[in-house]
Amino acid sequence: MQLIRPFTHQDSSNAVSQELWIRIWWALFAADNWCSSSLGFPRQMKDWPRPDRSPMDENIFAGMAPEEALQDLNEPCQNPGLWAHMATLHEIFGPIQELNWLAATNKELQPSQMELDTENLAQRLDDWQKALPEEVQLTDPYLVGHSKRGTGGIFMGLHLAFHHYATLLFYQYLDPKSALTMRGRQFAARCKHHALSYSIWLARGRRQSGCEAVYPTVGHMAIVSSSVLLHTLLFGEEEEIAQSHDCLKANFEALLELKEYWPNVNTMVNDPFTPL
Repeated sequence: MQLIRPFTHQDSSNAVSQELWIRIWWALFAADNWCSSSLGFPRQMKDWPRPDRSPMDENIFAGMAPEEALQDLNEPCQNPGLWAHMATLHEIFGPIQELNWLAATNKELQPSQMELDTENLAQRLDDWQKALPEEVQLTDPYLVGHSKRGTGGIFMGLHLAFHHYATLLFYQYLDPKSALTMRGRQFAARCKHHALSYSIWLARGRRQSGCEAVYPTVGHMAIVSSSVLLHTLLFGEEEEIAQSHDCLKANFEALLELKEYWPNVNTMVNDPFTPL
């Protein structure tokens, strides 16, 4: 519970433990978002005070010595790392899950208001992506570069999460009843785009040494992506079918690989609605 209060210099004897505290806080924040969404519970850390500094660059952190001087927590981090961008992405994930929960439980929610809220969150996701530094953008050269730096797994996890959160945001618009307007149909198209992108980059990461995403939530995200791809196979346009088929196959191969590490993936495959 000490993580609730703001962190101060007195809480740490060296720079390494100071940075560790910041990283632990954001790791717990991410876990709170994931666990609350899967179990249907309110987020516990939603209104907790955030650390003033974001996590630093992973390679700088790995090279730190305990005797280094403590950082000024009131000053912004000069070299934010991948976990810093993950932290800001998680700030958007919570509201996405809350909106989906509201849509599922509040029968009086007006479709026009739902579209407006979806548009606002979509803009936040777009702004987040545009604000990423060039070397953090999802391109093949930067993927290879992070692989060589030893940060390929974090880099891949960051962008897989982005495409997954976007898929969740637009997911309900796959229902024709929710896609009666032009904006609703655009949301449905964006859902398909992000589900495809998730699959394409998951497969690309599996082919690049050091970029493999083998943590259990990847299985859950792959199943969500696969459900969209399956929807496209059944109800999509003819020109969409071939790519959706290939991506669905790639997701299945990734799930088979994940089962070797995490037996619970088998449960998720057999019952996709099982909470994580």
